[in-house]
Amino acid sequence: MELIITTKEELASVIQDAIKELLANYNVGNSPPKQKWLNIADALKHINNRGIKISKGTLYSMTHKKEIPFLKSGIHVVFDQEELDEWIKNRVARKSTQQDPVAASARRKALCPHKS
Repeated sequence: MELIITTKEELASVIQDAIKELLANYNVGNSPPKQKWLNIADALKHINNRGIKISKGTLYSMTHKKEIPFLKSGIHVVFDQEELDEWIKNRVARKSTQQDPVAASARRKALCPHKS
């Protein structure tokens, strides 16, 4: 165990910085704070909600082939939401250049995820 000695002012500053960071990551309004890490089920829902319709098996297959950004934590596969959003954006942009109507729809959903 390590003992840290600090002044009252330094402690207040550390607490204020931590609170500012938390508030900066919190969405104001009715929506919940943005989740940083997504499990398989949440990542699948996130991807499908942005117009790329894939199954759970396909998502697992894509992680096995390293076709999608992910991390493995022990036996669990997790996805960084920001990396996943970037992957979705790139995939939709790539497919839309091929004049794919499904990809064009997905691109619109990715640009405006709250509108259906």
